[in-house]
Amino acid sequence: MFLRNFFFIFLIICFFGKSVSGKEYIFKWFNNVNILDSLEFFDKSKYQLTLAEGSWEDNEGNYGVLKCLGPIKVNSEGKANLEVVCKGFDHLENKFSIILIRKSDYDEGIGEAIYTYGTGRYKSLVDMKCKYAIKYINRSQKVVIGIYVNELLVV
Repeated sequence: MFLRNFFFIFLIICFFGKSVSGKEYIFKWFNNVNILDSLEFFDKSKYQLTLAEGSWEDNEGNYGVLKCLGPIKVNSEGKANLEVVCKGFDHLENKFSIILIRKSDYDEGIGEAIYTYGTGRYKSLVDMKCKYAIKYINRSQKVVIGIYVNELLVV
């Protein structure tokens, strides 16, 4: 009897946990990436300083601008290792800062976003970590256009 009740409670938590424990926050960023400077080494690995800027929207009807700056190390197999800092604001002038960390393919991958600062509605997100995914949809010599999606479960 106890085992059956435990199994039933486990299923409820797994399938309905998001609706019970909080709400989902989805952040989509449409960005342009500029490689400000780059060093290419003899083994074809690279070190580059990157600036990414663009507009964003979320699933609550908010929108704004996000700007990120930081180094990206790309190994000879094309795997990226990055930790960039970002600052943004929304249409109501609420501000936030995040750090994006990723170790994956250069053109697409999954990483972690950490909210480090926030005012107004973003104050409650400070120190929260969430997964994000990025996919570059157009890549030329110096400019990259990408889509970034961040999903966070807010309790």
